[in-house]
Formats: sequence, structure tokens, C-alpha cells
Amino acid sequence: MIAAVLAAVCLLAATAEPPPAGAGGEAEKLFQQGLKAYDAGEFARALEAFEAAHRLTAMPEILFDIGMTYRALGDCRRAVKAFDDFIHAVAPGDPLLARARDRRAELGSCAASTTGDAAAGSATSTAPAGAPLELRAAPAIEARPAPPAALHVSAQLTSGGRSRRWRDACAVSLGSTGVLTVAGLVFGWQAHATQQDVQNAKVWDNDTARADQRGRTLGEASVGLLLSAAATAVVAATTCVVARGQN
Repeated sequence: MIAAVLAAVCLLAATAEPPPAGAGGEAEKLFQQGLKAYDAGEFARALEAFEAAHRLTAMPEILFDIGMTYRALGDCRRAVKAFDDFIHAVAPGDPLLARARDRRAELGSCAASTTGDAAAGSATSTAPAGAPLELRAAPAIEARPAPPAALHVSAQLTSGGRSRRWRDACAVSLGSTGVLTVAGLVFGWQAHATQQDVQNAKVWDNDTARADQRGRTLGEASVGLLLSAAATAVVAATTCVVARGQN
């Protein structure tokens, strides 16, 4: 019974899906708001949400979405900076890296032209007055780019919480194993000492009978605790392997 209860507690601690809390949960909420705004074409609101989420988590993947949103807004220089920051921050095998490089390459001439116009204070552009420099310099950029890599970033945001739960379950089950093992050994030692006293008794009286019963009870408790320790050790091995695999 003890083993079953402890095993259930450890597994529930690992598999439960409580609402995200703290900075990670707020970042996920802001990120989802950014996605909805982006899909609705409300790019300014999407940008505000993405940047707020990035301030909370500093996840480089969100930089990709920030770059895509600046790209949709026609702000070439900031889009280039966001893509460059993303490319420099992620590992070589990141699934978004090739796509970010492609988008960055598309913006290359746009960024150069925009910088040159700003440095020279150019007023000779043939574009209508008041039009953003970025849009005048890069007319080839589509007005509605592909949606951000929502599933990739959302999975990254939520996987940290799952990994922590598995690590917590690993720690709990390891601690339970240790406590149960120590308690089982202590009870076993007490049972052995009591039985030795009974065997050395010269007269079998009520005190000796009670000592014999106490020794048997301690022995049974020791066996139960050690069996429970074995069960929690199995849970610990399972949860710790899963936790290590998610790191």
C-alpha cells in the first residue's frame, strides 16, 4: 500500500499539466496573443506582444517572429537586426536557422539601401512623400509573409515546464527511496535487537511475549518499508531517465 501510494504521487507529479506560472507562463500567454494578432494582420500589436514575451524569456526563437513581424511592417532595418540576432543566438542545427537566413538574404539589399538613404539624408527618392524608406527600398517583400513558426516556439516555451516536472518527480522519488530505505533498515535493526533479547531471555513471561510480538511487528514493518523503497526506486529510475532525456 505504501509503495502504491508513493509511486502514484511521483508519477502524478511528473505527468500533471498545471497552468504555467511565473515568467514562463506569462511569456506563453503573450506569445499566443502575438500569434493571434499576427494572423489577424495586426502587426503592430503582434510586435508588442512578441517583444514583451522575449523580454520575459529571452528565447532566441521569438526573435525570428519579431523579425517576421518587422518584415510585415516594412521596417527593414529592424527586421534585419532581429534575424541577425536570431542567427547568432541559436545552435547550428536549429530548425528555423535556414529559414531565417533566407529571410535575411531577401532583406539584404533593402537594409543596405535604407542605411545609405538615412546616412545621406536622401530626399531624391521617387517614392511618394511620407512612404517608409524600407518599403521604397524593397518593393519585392510580400505584404503578408508566412506565419511565424508558432508550434516550434510554443513547444519550446512549454517544454521547460514539463522538464521541470519530471526533474521534480525524479527528486521526490529519489528522496522517498532514501527515506524508506533508511527507515526500513532502522526498523530491521530494532527487530533484530528485540529478537536477540527474546532468545536470550531465561524465562518466558508476559514481558518476553510482548517483546517477541514487538520484534515481529518491527520485522514486518521493516520488510514493508524496504519493499516500498524498491518500488520508489523503480519510479525514480523511470522519471530520472525521462528528465535527463528532456534536458
